[in-house]
Amino acid sequence: MNVAQRVAIVTGGGGGGGGGGGIGRALVARLAREGARVVVADLDADTARAVSASVNADHPGSTVSAGADVSDKGSDYDRWLRGMRRYQNSLLAQS
Repeated sequence: MNVAQRVAIVTGGGGGGGGGGGIGRALVARLAREGARVVVADLDADTARAVSASVNADHPGSTVSAGADVSDKGSDYDRWLRGMRRYQNSLLAQS
């Protein structure tokens, strides 16, 4: 699948509890390397920021971070995610 210029949201997984975990971190790096714009979502906002900064060092401007509890259906993140799902060029990866 060609992910260049698509938006990917990476959530879930171990480690930092989201995009900052080992699998999530690897997925963020892979998607960025392939040209996607990646939202790194993690329960621990500091971990999400660290992963985003690390990946952006190799692929400038490819990621943004979001501290988010994706399990909370009433959260702002959940409403934002539902809006993102309306766009056909977005991807959601839960690690």
